[in-house]
Amino acid sequence: IPVKINKKDISGFLTPQQAKTIIENNNPNIDDVEIDDNLFIKKAEEINEILHLGAVNPHQRASVMAALLLSVLDDTQPNIDAAPSVLTAEINARVKRILISQGKPEFTDYIELKLPKTEDNHLKYKSAIVSTLQELRILNIRSAMNSGSDVLGKFYEVFMKYANWAQDLGIVLTPRHITQFAAEAINVEINDIVYDPCCGTGGFLVAAHDYVKKNANEDQTKIFKGNCLFGVEQDPGIVSLAIVNMIFRGDGKNNIRERQ
Repeated sequence: IPVKINKKDISGFLTPQQAKTIIENNNPNIDDVEIDDNLFIKKAEEINEILHLGAVNPHQRASVMAALLLSVLDDTQPNIDAAPSVLTAEINARVKRILISQGKPEFTDYIELKLPKTEDNHLKYKSAIVSTLQELRILNIRSAMNSGSDVLGKFYEVFMKYANWAQDLGIVLTPRHITQFAAEAINVEINDIVYDPCCGTGGFLVAAHDYVKKNANEDQTKIFKGNCLFGVEQDPGIVSLAIVNMIFRGDGKNNIRERQ
């Protein structure tokens, strides 16, 4: 019997507490499991170092992580034994297929893997991609992404602090405790319209969505995220990261737009 956490099959080991819960409840499914923020931030730092050693440009690491996360949405995994060019093409094809299905094909160019120009670095790049995919499996990433925590935001924060372009554009990611506080302070409800005119990677929209999700049923949450969340961001690369963030919340057709 497959074990599910937050309604997703696990891909890594259970924690002792999770194993105990399954045995005590005689049920292989555990819902509403909160993630360990410190663990994910630590892993994000480790993955950033893996990507650094793999010759992945700091400017590209957030989009590389977005691509890898999208690639593991399927039950099947990319063929990690393939040649660097083949593995990269397969992951990009998975990303493109998902973005097309979510009505966002125009952002394909911003969420893709790009082999280094120097062929000598191709194997190094592939090694970093494979190691990152394995780290994500160990983290039970699909279960974590289906929790009420902004997992992707944690990765973005770590990667973007190493990217000078984010600082040059004046991009500052609002801390999660601030976005969560804002959602709680205004008590976002299912009929409210939430608009962020400079949404960045979607932190406030994610916080609003997750707050409503805790206080609404499944149908109400679906209507809210499809019709009540709006965001604008001027940089298409950043918009693509926000869109990926929302895809993991079950909706890629949200009203996030690239505008000056």
